[in-house]
Amino acid sequence: MQQAGSVSATILLGPLFDRIGFYRSLAPLLIASAVGVLVMGMAGASLPVLNAAALFAGAGIMGGQTAAIIVAGAFYPTFIRATGVGWGLGIGRVGASSAR
Repeated sequence: MQQAGSVSATILLGPLFDRIGFYRSLAPLLIASAVGVLVMGMAGASLPVLNAAALFAGAGIMGGQTAAIIVAGAFYPTFIRATGVGWGLGIGRVGASSAR
């Protein structure tokens, strides 16, 4: 369900980013992912709640990641954009792997 949320968020959020901008959509997406993960932890044995929360969390995480990449791409000057975005994603992956 989390992967389904990620795929649907990637497809559906493009027009939203065009309409309201990726700066204004980043915080709500990250908050949505946090709420989804929180509900996943509290769902207990309720499979429908767990599935809905996983879908919600996946959409928020992937949507937030996409918006963060766009923000980083807009932040860096053109001549160093790929290096800046690459380093930002790499640092994020190191942080994620060390948190386990």
